[in-house]
Amino acid sequence: MTKLKEKNDYFVPVVSDGCFRSFFHNEKILKLFLTDLLNIPINHLIYLDTTMQKEYDNNKESRLDVIAELNDGTKINIEMQKSKNGDMLKRSIYYLSKMITRSFEEGENYDNLTKHIAINILDYKDENYKTIKNCYKLINTNNKKDVSDILQIYMIALKEEGNISKKLREWIEILKERESWNMEKYDNQRLREAVELLKKLSRDPEVMALYDKEEKERLDKISREHYVMRTTISTNAINFYKNGVSKDIISKSLNLSEEELENILKDVA
Repeated sequence: MTKLKEKNDYFVPVVSDGCFRSFFHNEKILKLFLTDLLNIPINHLIYLDTTMQKEYDNNKESRLDVIAELNDGTKINIEMQKSKNGDMLKRSIYYLSKMITRSFEEGENYDNLTKHIAINILDYKDENYKTIKNCYKLINTNNKKDVSDILQIYMIALKEEGNISKKLREWIEILKERESWNMEKYDNQRLREAVELLKKLSRDPEVMALYDKEEKERLDKISREHYVMRTTISTNAINFYKNGVSKDIISKSLNLSEEELENILKDVA
């Protein structure tokens, strides 16, 4: 939990698990976000169960972040991903397939298949996405024209830049915020309610506790990775030295200072 200069003022970013789900389970805010992202008017939506039932006894039951259905039957899944964990596009295709299967009755006419949209917000650098807003649809590879919009996958890469609408840019800034829900900074009347909710969530004990847990896990992971990296470097330095490689070459190869290398080799016979 990050404490700010203002007394009793706390900040929890949208991308934290507890805050993200609570934020986008506000119907008015979700409708406004989807309208700005998809460029379609959304007058009504309902929230659906986010549990994806396991198909076999040895499968894991999974829970998605947000699933909503629009008034025309379109199903939308919104996911927040803070770190790279496998191929997000393939994962999104898998969950969209499960959503279609769940919403389609056995023996039902295929003409009744409704549109399914996945929106994935990525808070990490991924070489597969070079711009903020990436959209995938079914196309004819011969003429490059859309075959159908029945399946759509959006990848919103927060670490990238790109030309997007002013309204969507405002949402991106909120999603990227890492310092404060300062109303002077977010004085946009259109999104004032969204920022007010984020300030409220930042003071919610449950949301704060989940964020503290996430931060601890994140820092523990960094610490473990650092330990593994330092252990690997030390092992390599010792092996190089034992095999007759000069200290100067070892230092340059492993990016070690003279003092760091001497500390590693101090007990080497």
